Amino acid sequence: MGISKFLKMMIAGMLIAIPAGIHAQTFERGLLFELFTGQECSGCPGGTSALVEMFKGMEDNNRIVWMSHHAGYLHDSLTVRESADLANFLGVYEAPILIYNRSLQTLRSKKERLLLKASEFREYNSLHAQYDPEGRTYIEAQLDEPADISVDIDVTYDKATRTMAARVYGQRGAGFEASSPAVSVWLTQDIYVGYQDRGSMNYDYAYQHHNPVRLSLSEDYLGDKIEFAEDGTWELTYECQIPEEVEPYDAYGTIVNARVPVDDTQMHVAAFVYNRDETTPSGENGRETIGVFNAVRCKLGNNSTSAVVAPVADGGMVRAYAVGGRIVVEGDYDTFNVYTLAGQMVDGDNLPRGIYLVRVMSDGIGRTVKVMVS
Repeated sequence: MGISKFLKMMIAGMLIAIPAGIHAQTFERGLLFELFTGQECSGCPGGTSALVEMFKGMEDNNRIVWMSHHAGYLHDSLTVRESADLANFLGVYEAPILIYNRSLQTLRSKKERLLLKASEFREYNSLHAQYDPEGRTYIEAQLDEPADISVDIDVTYDKATRTMAARVYGQRGAGFEASSPAVSVWLTQDIYVGYQDRGSMNYDYAYQHHNPVRLSLSEDYLGDKIEFAEDGTWELTYECQIPEEVEPYDAYGTIVNARVPVDDTQMHVAAFVYNRDETTPSGENGRETIGVFNAVRCKLGNNSTSAVVAPVADGGMVRAYAVGGRIVVEGDYDTFNVYTLAGQMVDGDNLPRGIYLVRVMSDGIGRTVKVMVS
């Protein structure tokens, strides 16, 4: 059997169909949840609890991005200026407020809303499973929807100097449309323990703040505009030194706490692609054009979100990813081969940009994954 015919049969049996060409490509989808909260907000612990409950069991999914902006109510010791600017742009003037994928949603009423209650979204997410043919929650169903543009992150971090470098990149498919595509990149801390009005068991101190924003890596709070190469790929790089502590932004001169420590052992780089449309008015009216297309987060360290994990023999796993133009496979396996989408076997080194099929063999069992070289 020729290799092209074999690959066509093998691809047809995969759970995710591989399109015939790169321009028809669709990608794994990520979701963005932005919680606007505040340390002086007595009702905000309820919003955090709703998200903690909703994401239970999905904490390790890097395609679920939760960022907590300490803005929209009162500025506090975890507020950064970019969050305050963003709250003003999105029309957030209270807390707790949840914005999902910066897109309008209809929950309890016929009115489409950008600003949501986290508790209502949690309830809707759960009830969705009762009506979904596959029994999926709303989040699970949304994650199953393909994206027309990809976004991934490669991160390196030198702990001695606290210097971080992030490569944020992706590729658009033929179905992608946006008047002003942009990528927004942030640094969040998984947990910060500190003050919260009526926090844990109504005690103000030793409260766990989830995913507070610590730094904006983009040049602008609305993100950096994306320019595509001829083959549809895009790439931006970011470098910074992670500070030992962050001075909070305060437009009112009321914050007593001066600086907040930054724990570099529990940090994530978060990136999402959306339409940076600055022509629409602030608030909820006219907010149909700023939706998020894809999102991802990556642990601070030598990591890559583009690595593909595939099961092999005896329950083992392998990781396949690209470094420059070279395909790398890690784990317990026997052999692997690299093919173009047309079914032609190629050398795994010095590859041009594009999507490739990596066929991994382990104890006579083969698995195929897609890897993007950018």
